[in-house]
Amino acid sequence: MAGSLGKRLRRLLPSRQALLMIGLLNAFILILGGLALVDSYHQARDRATQSAEDLSMTLSEGVGGLFDRIDFALLGISDFLGQNAGQNRAAPEELHALLSGWRRRVPEIEDFWVVGSDGQIRHSGRPIPAQAETDVTDRDYFIQLRDGGSGLVITRPVVGRVTQQWVLILARRVSTADGAFAGVVMATLPIGNVAAMFSSLHLGRDGAVALRAAGDLSVMTRYPETVGNSAAVGKTAVSKELQEAVQNNPRAGNYFAKAGIDGIERSLSYHKIGDRAVYVVVGLATSDVMAAWRRGAMPLIAGMAAFLLLTLSGGAVISRIWKQRMEAHESLRQMLADKERFSEILAHHLQEPVRIQYIFAQQLKTLLPAPLPHEAAVSLDHVLRGASRLRALLRDVRTYLTLDDMLNGAVQSCDAEAVLSQILQHLDGKIREAGAQMAIGEMPVVPLNDKPFSLMMLALLDNSLEYRSPDRMLVIRIEGGRDKTGWVWFSVIDNGIGIPEAYRDRVFNVFERLHPQTSQNGTGIGLAMVRKIVQRLGGHAEIGDGDDGGARVTVYLPDTASS
Repeated sequence: MAGSLGKRLRRLLPSRQALLMIGLLNAFILILGGLALVDSYHQARDRATQSAEDLSMTLSEGVGGLFDRIDFALLGISDFLGQNAGQNRAAPEELHALLSGWRRRVPEIEDFWVVGSDGQIRHSGRPIPAQAETDVTDRDYFIQLRDGGSGLVITRPVVGRVTQQWVLILARRVSTADGAFAGVVMATLPIGNVAAMFSSLHLGRDGAVALRAAGDLSVMTRYPETVGNSAAVGKTAVSKELQEAVQNNPRAGNYFAKAGIDGIERSLSYHKIGDRAVYVVVGLATSDVMAAWRRGAMPLIAGMAAFLLLTLSGGAVISRIWKQRMEAHESLRQMLADKERFSEILAHHLQEPVRIQYIFAQQLKTLLPAPLPHEAAVSLDHVLRGASRLRALLRDVRTYLTLDDMLNGAVQSCDAEAVLSQILQHLDGKIREAGAQMAIGEMPVVPLNDKPFSLMMLALLDNSLEYRSPDRMLVIRIEGGRDKTGWVWFSVIDNGIGIPEAYRDRVFNVFERLHPQTSQNGTGIGLAMVRKIVQRLGGHAEIGDGDDGGARVTVYLPDTASS
């Protein structure tokens, strides 16, 4: 190969054909690298869309739950007033106590109010100032309910007559036994309290959440609450993309747009809150969500720039050496040979299809000249770890947040051995990968439904498989029993790296990890789920010493069979 390259080199005109070849090679590398960057950019946008969709769905459930609680209170007050023929026969003290009680149960609201059939505010959970304006006959919700409207009415933002604050009003009609209009019962929900629900979200620097009214899609409340120096409440600026999306799918959808309020491009997702005429819209700014993409793309861009610089420099050297020193053709031939081998390797790997983020990150490691700079290697690893950890974290957080619903209702005993058999089949791949030996002892009938028991065992076994010792074969034992003090217990014992005694209580906290994320996987939620399940059932969990310095996690549940 070197001889043929030397003959070809002698036949080349000074620099022109060599530079043409280098230009074509660089163009080829630029095209492949550009395609890879475009593909990774679209993947990052897709992840941003998924994150916005997950957040909007979660918030629609949360805000919907708040509306439902307020509506439940309004129904209770309305029924009370209806049974007493409006507020005429209800004792003021009794009515005040009722309103105050409901206000304490729904702390997000400002107050509950009772409006007479004449449109005058009669009662509230707090004293009404003497100078306050109490006439609401001109309010849309009063007119609608007075003229035969029914159900829950949610208004657009208005300034409260008594409190002089921006609020959302949720109102219901009060009717007498014969169906006559007896007034209105309503709750005032400060828009600041709704925005406070959004403030704990990690939306990035320019992310935003808004409640929009169905119909004209005007802003009911927004976080952040201001745009520039003006309040966002009541703004009717709506992007064309949102209008088209809601028209095509009135329940939920995703879109990209520059917001009509502040002109910032975002990946947005909207969900309608149940049957309410309200949408939750979550937007993650493109500038924020693309930050991770830029960090991941920089190593590839740097590699491409280095390659271009190398080839262009090589071309200049070839041209100069060809003109000045023909006798140096052996060195030039070696340079061309090395360059050909490098370009073939690089082109081969770049042509491989980039389907998912994991494969793309692995390709980058092979494409870039070794050894990689430390920062580039960390960035590439971060792409893989970040995507995997985010999905796992969302999954575990959702599971953790739904534990209360899962544990509601009657507790039925489960066949622990049958559930364990299914779990071991599910974890068969991980067990084989870890080379673990499983020892299953006799298990009692566990006073717990199948699903939460399965979640606990998965969390405990995942911990044992993850935190194994590299110095010995992993052995995991599972055993259980019933003691004389009224407890059913079961334990997962391993010979892994163990948990220091000082941290054995802390590891049950959410997101508490003893090991850095770079050394061990995990979301820090598994043991927190275990504690939440057993504490909800009146039990407890504890960590002790396992085999050969490992850990023993034991769960105690009340023995309902013995009681």
